[in-house]
Amino acid sequence: FVIHIPPMLLDSFEEIDEWMMLLSHNNATKLVLYNSNRRYELPSHVFSCLGLTELILENCFFSPPLQFEGFHNLEELFLLHIDFGKSLSGNQMNLPQLKNLHFLECTNVHNFNIKATKMKSLILVTCPDANLLQLLENPSIVVFGVSFRTFEDFDRVEMINSISFLSSLT
Repeated sequence: FVIHIPPMLLDSFEEIDEWMMLLSHNNATKLVLYNSNRRYELPSHVFSCLGLTELILENCFFSPPLQFEGFHNLEELFLLHIDFGKSLSGNQMNLPQLKNLHFLECTNVHNFNIKATKMKSLILVTCPDANLLQLLENPSIVVFGVSFRTFEDFDRVEMINSISFLSSLT
């Protein structure tokens, strides 16, 4: 299922929320949300779509409910302009089938703790506060990419975390 929110004046995201509710009731396997508008707060019922195998989100607030443990069938996760806020701090997200994870210009990524034992590819593009995430038990990464827009972004990355992360790769 693909939703595109164009760059136009919206009073609210009520209609989008209704689509998200419909998707959660119909056990969607693929959700793509392209948002060219102001940042959209994902409703909590999106996190009950446990049948998702592919999730692509653009320009959203990612704030799962406290009891959310992860998407157990998710294989592909692409996140563009996502703000993770502080709601994920310390919580672990279990993504046992995840193979590819891409973060593009996301903020508060350091609050995103991931356990993905089958992950093959991790790409971080202009996520200076990532501190290279908290990657828990991810032994099978074979593609790792980091890109920064400016040297200032590069300087803000905590290099100690980078070195310990890279040294843990096989």
